[in-house]
Order: sequence, then structure tokens, then C-alpha cells
Amino acid sequence: MGKLLMPNAFHFLRNILYSTIFIAFSMSVCFANEAEESGIERCNFCPDLEPYLASIDLGFAYVSDDSAKYNEFRGWDQKGLMPVLDIELSLLNEDADYLSITASNLALGSRDISFEGGQQGNYRLDFDYQEITHLQQTKTKTPYLGVGTDTLTLQSDWQSADDVSQLSDLEENLSPFDIKQKRKRISAEISKSLNKSWQTKLGFQQETKKGVGTTGAAFGSSYLNAMSVILPEPIDYVTRQLSLSLNYSGSKIQTELGYHSSFFYNENDYLKWQNAFSNIINNPSLEPVDGQMALPPDNQHHQLYARLGFNAFMETRFRLHFNLGRMTQNQKFLPHTINS
Repeated sequence: MGKLLMPNAFHFLRNILYSTIFIAFSMSVCFANEAEESGIERCNFCPDLEPYLASIDLGFAYVSDDSAKYNEFRGWDQKGLMPVLDIELSLLNEDADYLSITASNLALGSRDISFEGGQQGNYRLDFDYQEITHLQQTKTKTPYLGVGTDTLTLQSDWQSADDVSQLSDLEENLSPFDIKQKRKRISAEISKSLNKSWQTKLGFQQETKKGVGTTGAAFGSSYLNAMSVILPEPIDYVTRQLSLSLNYSGSKIQTELGYHSSFFYNENDYLKWQNAFSNIINNPSLEPVDGQMALPPDNQHHQLYARLGFNAFMETRFRLHFNLGRMTQNQKFLPHTINS
């Protein structure tokens, strides 16, 4: 059973199901200035607002052993010593201009940086950057070469067999790899108040996902003679989204008209792999040599929408939603077989 050593200010589950020692120390520093006297009488029930406030958390963490489950979404890709850094900054002036910056886990693979600024009642700018690593398994082994690409091959001296139990040299031909994907997301949005009732928004987001996953594949003429394998699947995706909306908010009626689009791109159209087995269909002349499967295709989606809310009488409210969308993809089909 692993131990967890942390300051008393932190609380953690005592029952850790894996052997990992985690040690963390941190130091926080805050800065704030006194608000200048303006000579204007203030509300006695309103909190005092500081013109600026800054906070910095600096520390380090140490993990004694590798554990895929413990580090699954933490951004700690390996054991050892890692710095921990969080920053928070906020600014505000008498003209209602404001700025807020928050950054967490800056030194780790799960960093998040957000920016928010503008002028209250006039406009607003939002920006956010996120990273997250999904570590599913470490030191997974495969006999295939070319992990992370769209073509998987076997060793040149590979000796095929009828089933796994007859692959005498399997262990010495296995190579380790991590089942891991890294996501990076950038999003931005600007909103503008046209007057007290009308507001418009424009937003954009891009997310990339790269790494290695797993997928199943098989050779055979039916389920009776199929020989299956688990293949390392290359992941290299890009998703872009665009949104535009116009909002109206009145005392009785609230409406929103908008457009949303999404574009998905996959750098790999297919996954090709060599057959590791023999005598699958009991016909050497027709024995398959290579297999090929399609991966998620490029596609796009467009949507127009309208929303209406109406306060009729007393506590009665009517709502109407309308959506019109279209999804398309024109990826070419793969051939029925790539074996001659």
C-alpha cells in the first residue's frame, strides 16, 4: 500500500489501490493594493473591490513509481520530481474595464490558461487554452513495427503459425509502446452588447488529438475461422468549430438566432497491417497477406437554429426551438481487398 505525504491543508483518499508515493509542497503569495479614496459615498452593503489582485502558487510534486491509472488524466507522464505552478491575476478600474488571467498546472501536461477581459455592459473577450493527456496504459507490447503510423509490419524473419500458442518466437519480437493520447484545445469568443436588449457573439475553437489507441481486426472467411488481433491505432485528429449568434432579451420576449459549424480532419485515412497467422482458409494460394480498415473519415456539419421564449401571463412561459442541420463527408471507400 502506497503512502501519501502532503500538508495538513490537503485531504486525500487514504485507500490507494496502487503503489505510489506522492510528496507535494507548495507556497502561495498574494498581492493586492488598497483602493484609492475617490471621495464618492459608497454603498455600505457593497464589498470593496480591489483594483488588482494577484496570486502565485509554486511548489513541487514527486511520484515514486509509474502508474497509468494514477496518472491517467493528471498530466504526469512519468515518475520523478515535477514542478507545480498556478497563477491568478485580476484587474478592475472605475470605468468597469476588467481583466482576469488564470493559469493552472503550467509545468504539467494538464495545463489550463484562461483569459477574460472587456468592459462590463459593453463587450467581452474570452480566450482559453487547455492540454490534457489521457494515459491508458504503459509498456504495452506488440509484434508490429510502425506504431503511430498507418502501416503496421512484422519482422522480416517473422514465422507465422495457425494460432498464438504456436508462435514460438513471439516474446522476443514484442516491442513496448504507450497507449496515450494528447489533446490540445484553443477557444476564443467575443461578445458585444449593441444596446440594452441586443447582443452578438462570435466564437471559434480548435482541438487536436494525437497519440496511439487500440482497435480490433481479424482475418477469416467467417467467424468460425477468424483470427483476431489488437492493433495500435494512429490518432491524429483536428476538429474546428465556428459559432455566430444574435440575441435579444426583452421583458416578455427573448430570442436567439445562430449558426454553428464543425469540421473534422483525420490525417490517416486507413490502417494497414500484415497477417501474423497462416492456414486461415486452408488454401495457401488465397491466404491473405495484408489487411486494411478505414479510420474515421473527414466530415463537416452546419447548423442554423432559432430559439424563442415568451412570457405569456402569470407564471406561464412558451418556448420554441428550431434547428436545421446538414452533415456531409465524401471520403472514398476502400477497395474490397488489397490482396491479389
